[in-house]
Amino acid sequence: MKISDVIDYSLESIAGRIKIAPSQKIADLASNNVLRSTFAITSTFAILTEELKKELIYLIQEISQTKVRKKDISALRVKLNEFILSEFKEHERHLTSLNIFTKFASPEIIKVINKEIDDTKSSVELKLLILERKLSERQWQIYWDLTKIALSAIIGGVIGAYIKSAIGS
Repeated sequence: MKISDVIDYSLESIAGRIKIAPSQKIADLASNNVLRSTFAITSTFAILTEELKKELIYLIQEISQTKVRKKDISALRVKLNEFILSEFKEHERHLTSLNIFTKFASPEIIKVINKEIDDTKSSVELKLLILERKLSERQWQIYWDLTKIALSAIIGGVIGAYIKSAIGS
C-alpha cells in the first residue's frame, strides 16, 4: 500500500475521532444551559484544536517509523493543512446548524478561531520539520558511512600495495 493511501485512510479515521470531544463539550454546555454563548464557540474550537494536534502529531510520529521519503513529506504537509482547514470549517458548519455560530460569531471570535487554526498548523509544521531533519540526517549518515568504507578500502589498498612492494623487493 502506498504511503499516500495510508495517510488518506488515517485522515478519514482521525476525522471521525476528533468530532467526539467537541460533541461531548456541546452536550455538557447544553445540559448547563450555556450552549448559546461565545464561550460555547471558543471552548469547542479549543477542544477541536487539542484533538487535532494530538491525532496529527501521533500520525506524523507513526509515519516517521516507516521508510518515508523526503518528497512524501511535502505531499503530507499539503494534505494535513487542507485537512486542518476542512475540519475547522466542518466544525463551524456544525455550530451553524445548531444556530450557535451565526448568533454569536463576531470579528473577535473569528480571530480566536484563526489563532486556533494557526496553533494547530504550527504544531504540525514543527513535527514535519523535525521529521525532515531526521530524514536529512539519515541520508547524510548513509553517505558518511559509504565514504568511510571507500576511504578504508583505498587506505587498505595503498597499505597492502606498499607492504607487497616492500616484501616483494
